[in-house]
Amino acid sequence: LGGRPGVPYPEIGGAFFGRKMGVNMARPFWGWHDNRTQKRGILAVGQWGLDPAYGVSRNLSFPSEAPVSLEYTFNPYLKLDGQQVSSAQLAEPIAAGQASAAGQGWFEFRVWIDGSVEAFVQGDRIRYEVLSGAPFRDPEISYSEPLPAAPLRSLRVVKREGRGQVQLVEQPAAGNGYTARLRIDDPERAGAVYRVRLEWER
Repeated sequence: LGGRPGVPYPEIGGAFFGRKMGVNMARPFWGWHDNRTQKRGILAVGQWGLDPAYGVSRNLSFPSEAPVSLEYTFNPYLKLDGQQVSSAQLAEPIAAGQASAAGQGWFEFRVWIDGSVEAFVQGDRIRYEVLSGAPFRDPEISYSEPLPAAPLRSLRVVKREGRGQVQLVEQPAAGNGYTARLRIDDPERAGAVYRVRLEWER
């Protein structure tokens, strides 16, 4: 869950075969789970053992001035491809939308946030960086067309869902690779879903 890396195998056993104390009840650490986090969709089976940084971050609250790091100096159990796990992750588009009127376009993203997050939209992709609070989760995007790599006549940010503040921090320009930078601040505990749309005219 949460867009975190999994194990580098298509399948992995989650229990030892046996009957002494119960049928297949003994589990290795990659099969650990607890009913509370599983029922609430907080952690998948195995995330407590395989990804303990994420497990701790989803069960404890940390002050905004001291956020928990999700990077590992060493974790041989997750599929990391030789790179660190970071709170900055890339979400692929789930679908392209209907074409807009000539010269107009939009890019919409939906994500669960608990704290403060910056979103970087470039072309048909988005990257998130967690500034404080819990890791983001369940990212989705859709668009009529990619954000143009060219100057825009106008760019508008529309918050379609969410209880906190959404603001455009940096306009797309040649100097930043035509990347729009937004900041989302969720002020309350337990997190919320945000759905934000960028609308532009070329």
